[in-house]
Amino acid sequence: MKCLTSVIAVAACGLLLAGCAAKKQWTVPSDLRQGDANAIVARAAEAGALDRLMEAAETTVFDVDEERMAELLRAALATGKLTDTQKATAEWMLHDVCEVNARGSIAADFRFATPEASENRLLDFAPGEPLLMLFYNPDCSHCRQVIGQLRQMENLPRVLAVCIETPAKRWEATRAELPESWVPAFDRSGVLENDIYIIRSMPSIYLLDADRRIELKNPSIKILSERFNSK
Repeated sequence: MKCLTSVIAVAACGLLLAGCAAKKQWTVPSDLRQGDANAIVARAAEAGALDRLMEAAETTVFDVDEERMAELLRAALATGKLTDTQKATAEWMLHDVCEVNARGSIAADFRFATPEASENRLLDFAPGEPLLMLFYNPDCSHCRQVIGQLRQMENLPRVLAVCIETPAKRWEATRAELPESWVPAFDRSGVLENDIYIIRSMPSIYLLDADRRIELKNPSIKILSERFNSK
């Protein structure tokens, strides 16, 4: 199984370590997460601080807003001022992480089992209904915490909780711990191993519309609670 966290840590070195040489005085812009990405990147490039900007983006943006990170990566690539290593890393982060199953795209199809059927496909499941899809591991403490928070929310659509990275027997032994209204599922396609979905941490959550188009990719609990009226 690919360890994406390790890949990111290694790949990031091309962006992060290049800033060791002394450069002009430059501070991370306060509007890094909200401002005009092209303008922010242009100012950093002019100051010789593009590497430090991308370092800051990785620590303050990447984990919470992949769409915003994609904007910054596209702007950085457009400057033509990245080294070959930095360019390769930025392209990997953009195309192989941020743009995979991005908001607005049709969710990647995969096979899964449920207690009622050993073979289901995402794009055929619960047709015409929106779906909140949750990739989780029953032995992940953070997964249990998030499941508990979701349990308190009103008006959630149908929830498909897909167990990954664990044996089927473990799923069978623990699936009753999920809320009764949820659909417990077990991955049959190797979602994680085959990079069908890029799961950088768990749980990983996707909100899909009735046509299986992705509305939200890894939204925070705050965003979900605001949308679905938490108790």
